[in-house]
Amino acid sequence: MAIKRKQDAENEKKRLKNFQLLADAQGIGYGSVDLSENFLSANQHMCDLFGAPLGGLDGKCILDFVANEEGKRKILEGTE
Repeated sequence: MAIKRKQDAENEKKRLKNFQLLADAQGIGYGSVDLSENFLSANQHMCDLFGAPLGGLDGKCILDFVANEEGKRKILEGTE
Protein backbone atom coordinates (compact mmCIF):
# COMPACT_ATOMS: atom_id res chain seq x y z
CA MET A 1 0.00 0.00 0.00
CA ALA A 2 2.81 2.44 0.86
CA ILE A 3 4.55 1.67 -2.44
CA LYS A 4 1.34 2.47 -4.36
CA ARG A 5 0.97 5.82 -2.59
CA LYS A 6 4.59 6.65 -3.35
CA GLN A 7 4.11 5.76 -7.01
CA ASP A 8 0.91 7.82 -7.16
CA ALA A 9 2.72 10.82 -5.65
CA GLU A 10 5.58 10.46 -8.13
CA ASN A 11 3.13 10.20 -11.04
CA GLU A 12 1.32 13.33 -9.83
CA LYS A 13 4.61 15.23 -9.69
CA LYS A 14 5.36 14.15 -13.27
CA ARG A 15 1.90 15.25 -14.47
CA LEU A 16 2.33 18.64 -12.78
CA LYS A 17 5.79 19.09 -14.29
CA ASN A 18 4.45 18.21 -17.76
CA PHE A 19 1.62 20.73 -17.32
CA GLN A 20 4.08 23.39 -16.22
CA LEU A 21 6.33 22.75 -19.23
CA LEU A 22 3.37 22.90 -21.61
CA ALA A 23 1.93 26.06 -20.07
CA ASP A 24 5.32 27.79 -20.04
CA ALA A 25 5.96 26.86 -23.67
CA GLN A 26 2.56 28.25 -24.69
CA GLY A 27 2.97 31.49 -22.73
CA ILE A 28 0.11 30.63 -20.36
CA GLY A 29 0.01 32.22 -16.94
CA TYR A 30 -0.85 29.84 -14.13
CA GLY A 31 -0.59 29.76 -10.39
CA SER A 32 -1.99 28.04 -7.36
CA VAL A 33 -3.82 29.60 -4.45
CA ASP A 34 -4.84 28.35 -1.04
CA LEU A 35 -8.39 28.36 0.32
CA SER A 36 -8.03 32.02 1.30
CA GLU A 37 -7.06 32.96 -2.29
CA ASN A 38 -3.42 33.60 -1.35
CA PHE A 39 -0.93 32.69 -4.06
CA LEU A 40 1.19 29.68 -3.23
CA SER A 41 3.09 29.89 -6.51
CA ALA A 42 2.84 31.43 -9.96
CA ASN A 43 4.87 31.11 -13.14
CA GLN A 44 6.61 33.99 -14.89
CA HIS A 45 3.70 34.58 -17.28
CA MET A 46 1.23 34.94 -14.40
CA CYS A 47 3.59 37.31 -12.60
CA ASP A 48 3.87 39.35 -15.79
CA LEU A 49 0.07 39.63 -15.98
CA PHE A 50 0.01 41.06 -12.47
CA GLY A 51 3.09 43.24 -12.98
CA ALA A 52 5.13 41.35 -10.39
CA PRO A 53 8.58 39.79 -10.54
CA LEU A 54 8.90 36.00 -10.45
CA GLY A 55 8.03 34.99 -6.88
CA GLY A 56 6.43 38.37 -6.27
CA LEU A 57 2.91 36.99 -6.01
CA ASP A 58 3.73 34.32 -3.43
CA GLY A 59 1.71 34.96 -0.28
CA LYS A 60 -0.31 37.81 -1.82
CA CYS A 61 -4.08 37.56 -2.01
CA ILE A 62 -5.53 37.53 -5.52
CA LEU A 63 -8.41 39.69 -4.24
CA ASP A 64 -5.95 42.54 -3.60
CA PHE A 65 -5.56 42.84 -7.38
CA VAL A 66 -9.30 43.12 -8.08
CA ALA A 67 -10.58 46.70 -8.13
CA ASN A 68 -14.33 46.28 -7.68
CA GLU A 69 -16.55 44.38 -5.28
CA GLU A 70 -18.44 42.54 -8.03
CA GLY A 71 -15.18 41.10 -9.35
CA LYS A 72 -14.20 39.98 -5.85
CA ARG A 73 -17.62 38.40 -5.35
CA LYS A 74 -17.28 36.42 -8.60
CA ILE A 75 -13.89 35.09 -7.57
CA LEU A 76 -15.21 34.04 -4.18
CA GLU A 77 -18.28 32.39 -5.71
CA GLY A 78 -16.04 30.35 -7.98
CA THR A 79 -14.17 28.89 -5.04
CA GLU A 80 -17.16 27.70 -3.02
